[in-house]
Amino acid sequence: TSLMAIVFIAFAVHLSYRTKQKLQNFYKQNNQLANTYVELQNNCQILEQRQEKYLKTTKTIVHDLRSQ
Repeated sequence: TSLMAIVFIAFAVHLSYRTKQKLQNFYKQNNQLANTYVELQNNCQILEQRQEKYLKTTKTIVHDLRSQ
């Protein structure tokens, strides 16, 4: 019976350790995803600004060509 208790305690400690490792890995991956999300948002804003400049320039060129 005491051997069974020792085995059970050892298993519980091992399970606790593995759970802690998995949680740490989960938090690390979650932080990486959050950083990637912020980076994608920033890139999206940059692309939108560039698209606005492109459209403005294109409209100006089209307007100038029609005026001639």
